[in-house]
Amino acid sequence: MILGPQWTEGFKALGHDGFSSSQLIGSSLTGPVGGNVAVWIYVGIRPRFGAGLKTAIYAGLAVWIVGILLPNIIFMRIFGPFWNGWVADNSGSYSFLNVLWTTMPL
Repeated sequence: MILGPQWTEGFKALGHDGFSSSQLIGSSLTGPVGGNVAVWIYVGIRPRFGAGLKTAIYAGLAVWIVGILLPNIIFMRIFGPFWNGWVADNSGSYSFLNVLWTTMPL
């Protein structure tokens, strides 16, 4: 896990034990859910934009905004003073690349 040590440090700063295995499993399950949502969005917008890479990127961008960017903004508003902003920035960046990479084959 790329950001594992930073997430553990952030959780400890909030008074938690760290990043547990159940949290790792939960965060791993969000990937397939996000992938299914991206497919649904792609299928929904394909009649308007046509099939292809541009439509897949639009679907991936929509999933990233709703599933990654907005939750990170809300999380940083609530826990910002206690949390390392670098972690949220980089997790959002890595997730953006991941979402675009995985929606391109659509």
